[in-house]
Amino acid sequence: MNIKKIGMVILILTMVALAGPEGKPDKPDQAERGRQPFKELNLTAEQTQQLESNRKAVDKTMRDNRTKLAQEHKKLREELFKAAPSEAEIALSRKNILELEGLQLDNMIANARELRKVLTEEQLVKLKEWQEKNFREPDRQKPQKEKAELKKK
Repeated sequence: MNIKKIGMVILILTMVALAGPEGKPDKPDQAERGRQPFKELNLTAEQTQQLESNRKAVDKTMRDNRTKLAQEHKKLREELFKAAPSEAEIALSRKNILELEGLQLDNMIANARELRKVLTEEQLVKLKEWQEKNFREPDRQKPQKEKAELKKK
């Protein structure tokens, strides 16, 4: 095998090893943390019921998709580690992974739209403020000047 092929295989294997969810929550309390902002919104009983019903439907769909995604990632890794990997199988796994990731995004968008139907404008403002306070942008998206200032501290 020449150097370029070896380098390409190493690059692909590294990318695959770093990619993909395994369908498990990062921490045991992840589900509870997802409900935290709603505790601060003073929801009515009807809103709580609607959101809980929607959450159950979305959670099942998302969980099923995460399981399928994990299986596809595993299938791709196994194919890549074969002595003679099939380009057709790799392409098929890639296609399936991208479709499943698209479904996850579609579910997130649909969930956000449902949320807008249930919450009042005031509650939506509070939720947005909570998200801005609790979700930080990845460091790579910060301007270089801010990165330099963080390093000085």
